[in-house]
Amino acid sequence: MENITENLKLAELKKESIRKSFDQAHAQASSILLFTLQWKDLEDQLNLAKDSLLKQAQELAER
Repeated sequence: MENITENLKLAELKKESIRKSFDQAHAQASSILLFTLQWKDLEDQLNLAKDSLLKQAQELAER
C-alpha cells in the first residue's frame, strides 16, 4: 500500500512539473506571436514611409 501512495505522489509531482513546463512554453509562444505581429506592423509602417519619401523625391526631381 505504501508503494502505491509513493507512486501516486511521484505521479502528482511529475504532473505539476509538466504543467509548469507547458505554462512556460505557452507564455513563450504568446510572446513570439506578439513579437511577430509587432514586427509586421513596424515593417508595414516603414514601407509606407519609404514609399512616401520616394514619391516626394520623384516630385522634387520633376520640378
